[in-house]
Amino acid sequence: IRFDENDLKKSLNMLLNTQDKETGCFEQVGAQLLSKALSGGLNDKKTALSAHVTISILKTIDSLNLTQNSEYRRKVNKGLEYLKKSIFENDLEKADTYTLTLTF
Repeated sequence: IRFDENDLKKSLNMLLNTQDKETGCFEQVGAQLLSKALSGGLNDKKTALSAHVTISILKTIDSLNLTQNSEYRRKVNKGLEYLKKSIFENDLEKADTYTLTLTF
């Protein structure tokens, strides 16, 4: 499937604009997610959402050959820092697969 690179960049920038500048987590925009299964089965939906968004950003940056862009790398690293902190502040055994995969 081919995607327009400009559309991917717009989507990428939209996702990056939802990142909290202080914590690095990604904020929910739009309708609420009602399925606990889609949130990784966690009560902490912010961590699950941040893990999903971080995965999407990493994949998009790679697809667009933007891995050397320092601004994108900085934001991804900030998101990963948030996920690591979230895991260690909460119970490690309750962490979702997506977050664990990104942080270890």
